[in-house]
Amino acid sequence: MTAGASTLRRGRVAFRLLTVFSFILVGVRVSAQELVQISVPGIVSFDVLSVGLSSVGSPNPTRISFSNASLLPSHALRISVRAEGDLTGSSGPSIPASQVSWTTSNVSNGVAINGGLSTGAYNQIFQSQTGAISGGFDVVWTLAAPGTPLNA
Repeated sequence: MTAGASTLRRGRVAFRLLTVFSFILVGVRVSAQELVQISVPGIVSFDVLSVGLSSVGSPNPTRISFSNASLLPSHALRISVRAEGDLTGSSGPSIPASQVSWTTSNVSNGVAINGGLSTGAYNQIFQSQTGAISGGFDVVWTLAAPGTPLNA
């Protein structure tokens, strides 16, 4: 190993999820108050046991849901996510948030989209059916194998 390089052997890394909830209009744009309650985790963490293996996030699965939606009849709820920053651990270098991907399942009252995380852009993860009052989906977050060595 060269000076300035380190290897991530074992540790816990985490990222905070920033979410943006937008109401999309199917048809003509209208200005009105719309309300919805959303349940989303504040943090997802990964136990990295080996830099050569991918890790699944915790909680697993992560449930994201909405309820008590009061939307106009032609509107739907769109949920997008991005990382607040790269993944940080107790020791060693950070891991780019782009190493995190997700798969969705158990979708109710909408369409969930598999994808990857970014610190620069919001990526859509869900869109409700128009007029849905409640719904949700499960997410499994996966951190790709960071590889060795990681430069500090």
